[in-house]
Amino acid sequence: MSKGKPSFALNPNFKICARIKPLEYSSRMLEVAGENAVTIRDINNKTSAEKQSFHFNKVFDPFAKQDTVFNYVLENGIRKALEGTNCSIISYGQTGAGKTYTTFGEHEGAQQNSFSLYSDTQKDKKCLVPKTIEYLLNSNQEMGG
Repeated sequence: MSKGKPSFALNPNFKICARIKPLEYSSRMLEVAGENAVTIRDINNKTSAEKQSFHFNKVFDPFAKQDTVFNYVLENGIRKALEGTNCSIISYGQTGAGKTYTTFGEHEGAQQNSFSLYSDTQKDKKCLVPKTIEYLLNSNQEMGG
């Protein structure tokens, strides 16, 4: 493997992103190393502090807002799709890693029969699918549809 940029970074049509779910317990095994890397330490190995780093186009730390994820991951892709370019998003990860939260958000207690399901206090609970639908509806209105 050559040094320098990872192979996925050479093609601007693909983005590989990681979103770190807030841990429910104190752990020193995972560390966001800048905007593009995650370092994992084997805390069970008492003889050495072995670390492995994984590189991405973008890493979202546990405090990243849903809007930030949407703007980086989807907004440009949706715009390209509206222009006629094929686009897909793949959400992959271990069970319990936060795929459903990132994709659909958290909207418990939202009013079911309301056009605007999210109040200002719930704004960050709306994520990729609801934001995409909202973006498409707004784009349709702007295009005169």
